[in-house]
Amino acid sequence: MDSILISKEGIRKLKKKLDYIKNIKIPEIINSIREARSYGDIKENYEYKSAKEQQKIYENKIIDIEEKLSKLKIINLKNRNLNLITIYSKVKILNIDNNKINIYHIVSEFESNIDNNKISINSPVAKSILNKKINDIVEIKAPIGILRYKILSIN
Repeated sequence: MDSILISKEGIRKLKKKLDYIKNIKIPEIINSIREARSYGDIKENYEYKSAKEQQKIYENKIIDIEEKLSKLKIINLKNRNLNLITIYSKVKILNIDNNKINIYHIVSEFESNIDNNKISINSPVAKSILNKKINDIVEIKAPIGILRYKILSIN
C-alpha cells in the first residue's frame, strides 16, 4: 500500500469531513428515509428512492475517506529542504511566454482547491516543478502546447 503525504491540518480536515458525514448527513438521510416510508408504498415513492440513493452515495464517501485515512502519512514540515519545491511549498512562477505570474501552494490531493491556488501534488504543474529550485526553467505539457515557466520564489 502506497502512503500518501499529508499535513496534520489536512488529516484534521479529512477526519472532520468524515465525522460530519457519519454524525450529521447519515442521520439526516435516515430520517428522510423514515419519513418517506410513512407516505406508504415505496415502489413509486420518489422521496424514498432519492433518500436511499443519497444514503448509498454517503456510505461510499465514508468508505473512501476511511480507506484514504488508512494510507496517509503525516509529513514533517520542519525537515524539508526549503531550497527545493516539495509538498507544502508555496511557489511563484513566471510564464516565460506571456509574462504572467502564478502563485501556487502545493498540497496533498485531499487539500487541493484551485480557487485558493492550492494545487494537488499529483497535478501536471506540481509534478513538473517538484524538486526544482529558484531560477530553474521548467516545461509543462498542456493541451495548448508546451508552457515554459521560471521559478521565481519558494516559501
